[in-house]
Amino acid sequence: MSDDLYEVIYFDQHLILKKSLYEQVPHSGLNVAFSSNEGVILRPHIYFRPINMTDTFNEYKFSELIFECYEGMANVVSQLVEENDEEVHVITRYFMRHDDENGRLLGDKFIYKTEYYTFEYQIENSLVPIKSACTPLNPLGLSCEGTLECWVAEITLDKYFSLLR
Repeated sequence: MSDDLYEVIYFDQHLILKKSLYEQVPHSGLNVAFSSNEGVILRPHIYFRPINMTDTFNEYKFSELIFECYEGMANVVSQLVEENDEEVHVITRYFMRHDDENGRLLGDKFIYKTEYYTFEYQIENSLVPIKSACTPLNPLGLSCEGTLECWVAEITLDKYFSLLR
């Protein structure tokens, strides 16, 4: 394989979920799943929240950009679940390719420049329904207690393909 380096963005998420609000449930996918008190099956994810929307550049335009440029996905690299009597801690590492020179990460903000507008996003923790999980959406608007760290790294093509598995 090639020794070329590829940029990716890593997201390290540590969610703290109250057992009084969420119950861990069996799920056949790679990710842990929780049932809310309302019976909605959820999974941890990240959300690119638009921070400079206008009437012209609305939430749809912001979501569309992330879908077109990044396929609307952050892949899970690893996930660990720990619990105590009152809380469940979910520690997840995600990654997303970062090969578009128009996009850049500044701490927990993502900025994408086009010829007609500069899109700015705040990257946040989220819990989303299992079937609608993607980075530009947070359909239930749930906020989550915890931390999120984001950074850019260069990896080899071999490493990139191993992360996709």
